Amino acid sequence: MTPAERFLKVLSFEQPDRIPVFDFGYWPETITRWYQEGLPTHLKTYEEIESFFKGDRGFELNMVNHWGPAEMEGIEWGPYPPLEKVVLEEDEETILYGGEIGLIREHKKTGSISQTLKYPIETLEDFEKKIVPRMNGSDQGRVPAGFDEKIKLLRSQGEPAGVWLDGFLEYPRELIGIENLCYAYYDEPELVQGINAQHLEFIKQYVDMVLTHTPLEYACIVEDMAYKNGSMISKEIFDRFMRPYYVELVSFLRSRNIQKILLDSDGCTVDIIPWMIDLGIDGHYPLEVIAGSTPQLLREKFPKFALIGGVNKFALEKGPKAIDAELEALCPVIEKGGYIPSVDHKVPPTVSLYNYQYYIEKKMRILEKFAAK
Repeated sequence: MTPAERFLKVLSFEQPDRIPVFDFGYWPETITRWYQEGLPTHLKTYEEIESFFKGDRGFELNMVNHWGPAEMEGIEWGPYPPLEKVVLEEDEETILYGGEIGLIREHKKTGSISQTLKYPIETLEDFEKKIVPRMNGSDQGRVPAGFDEKIKLLRSQGEPAGVWLDGFLEYPRELIGIENLCYAYYDEPELVQGINAQHLEFIKQYVDMVLTHTPLEYACIVEDMAYKNGSMISKEIFDRFMRPYYVELVSFLRSRNIQKILLDSDGCTVDIIPWMIDLGIDGHYPLEVIAGSTPQLLREKFPKFALIGGVNKFALEKGPKAIDAELEALCPVIEKGGYIPSVDHKVPPTVSLYNYQYYIEKKMRILEKFAAK
C-alpha cells in the first residue's frame, strides 16, 4: 500500500498492510539532548529524524500549510501579507515582539509557548480594518516558489496531502485571547460572530485555492477547546457561536472530496467529542493521557471514531518496563481498528535517545502483529 492508502484505511476502520509508525515531532531541547546522546548532528528536520528511527512521514508534516521545521515552506495561512512583527527588546533568553501582531514574548532556547501580552485586535472595527483586508484566501501569492515541485515529489512517493484549518474557537482566540473571548461571548457577541463568519469564507477560498495545486485527502481542524478537566466552553456557547459554521464547513469539505476530517485538541475531550461526531467529523488527536483522554476510554465511548495518539509521553521517561506496559495496554484498542498509536504530543526533553529508540522498536514489533495477513 502507499502511505496515503495505509493512513486512510486505518482511519476508516479497515485493515491496512500495516499501521503507520509516526509521532508528533520533538521539542527543540529534545533534539539537542539526543545530539549529545548520539543522534547524528546532520539530521535537522522532523522527516530526517523520523527516517533515522525508520518511521513513516507524520501526517502533520503532509499538511500543505503546516510543515515541520525546515521541512518545506507551506502555503501561507492566515493574514496575508502577515502582520508586522518587530523586535522591541531582546536578551539571552527571550525576545519581545511588537507591531501589528500585538505584544508577544518568545523564548529563544525552549519549545515553551510564547507569552502574549497584547492581542492584535480589540474590537470588530479593528478586525474589519486590520485583518479582513488580509484574508483573501484565493490569493496565489500565498503559494511559495517551488511548492508545486515539492508536492509533486511527495505525491510520487504515495503520500497523502492535508490542510490545517483553525477552528471557530481557535481563530478568534488567536486574535483576542481566550479570556477576552470568554467575555465576548456575553458582552460582544457580534464581534465573535463577525470573526467566525469571515473565517468560514476565508477557509472556503483557501481550500479551493489549494486544490488548484494538489488534491487533499484530509483536513485537520485545530481546536484546542479543552483543558485537563473538560471543555473550556459550554454546549450552549458551542451551539450558538461555533456549530452553525461547522455544519457549513463540514459540508463544504465533503463537497471537495476531502475524505477525512480530524479534530486536534489537547485536554480532556470526552465531553466535546459527541459534538464533533454529530457534525460528521471522523477522528481526533493527540489524546492527552494525563487529562483523561485515554485511547481505552475514548474507544469504549466512541467505538467508530478514529483516534491518533494516546501514548503517554511521560511513560517514555521511565525506561523499557514502563514503555512495555504502556504499549501493551493499548493492544486491545489497536485490535479494534481505527487507531494509530503515537506519543500524545511532542516528545519532551526528559526522554532519552535510548528510551525513544526502544519505544519505536517495541511499537513496530507490536504493530506487526496487527498487519494484514
